Amino acid sequence: MFPVGRVLSVITIQDKLSLTVLRTAVKEMELAKEDIDELFQIAKNMIATAKKYSGIGLAANQVAIMKRMFVFYDPRIQDFRVILNPRIEEVSGMKETYEGCLSIPVFTVLHPVFVVKRPALLKLTFEELLPDKSITFGSEWFSEINVNGEQYDLPSIIMHEIDHLNGILLIDREVSVV
Repeated sequence: MFPVGRVLSVITIQDKLSLTVLRTAVKEMELAKEDIDELFQIAKNMIATAKKYSGIGLAANQVAIMKRMFVFYDPRIQDFRVILNPRIEEVSGMKETYEGCLSIPVFTVLHPVFVVKRPALLKLTFEELLPDKSITFGSEWFSEINVNGEQYDLPSIIMHEIDHLNGILLIDREVSVV
């Protein structure tokens, strides 16, 4: 488990400068030992921010940090994971999923859920920052899972955050509003 960080401001589409940041694709990071402490601090703060705003995921550029990383809640470990340099290797099947976005608060308040098509299965390769400050390499298939009666659509969560890192917003997708 990551130690508690400080809550950051989530940028939204409501002003031009923030929209420019959100629409900027973030480049892959070169990972060096001297960067670990900085990445760890960013990760703690991103997790604290996601928790504060009841987010299940958060991309770094949503808090104006131009690093190719995101955090997401993984119910299998009952904690947040910190993913660096994610690369989609394979997707399978498509389905409709229900999403909201911390960076689109006006639309989310008026219409709490967007319906968007996402892969049912997703294979991702990535580096992962762990709570002990180590970085591991991973390659993993993600699917929708049920934990204690709650559904978690992990491919949709991950694709949503990768979209952010690629400068794509939920409203750029073909969506309908529920």
